[in-house]
Amino acid sequence: MTASVLVTPRDGRFAACILGSPEVNAMGDTKPAAIDALKAELARRQSAGELVTIDMPPVAVTDLVGRHSAAYRENLREIVAEAYRLRDEEKAREFPE
Repeated sequence: MTASVLVTPRDGRFAACILGSPEVNAMGDTKPAAIDALKAELARRQSAGELVTIDMPPVAVTDLVGRHSAAYRENLREIVAEAYRLRDEEKAREFPE
């Protein structure tokens, strides 16, 4: 499992927490010590069944084909057409013929 960890100085020590989960945290006298303490806390939570890893199946672009209504597709076509129109106007201003 991989987790993003934020390590910050606090009262002469260092606090380490999992990004998005400030309740999962630990303190240490140095950055590495805070990270090691956080790893120990994560291991404790995992052993207690509080922390589990789940696998989600990947979603390919082809899995999304046909999932949207005709109105959604038409709206998307209009957005794309407007983006191209704006781009063409900008290019015409940059490179007048």
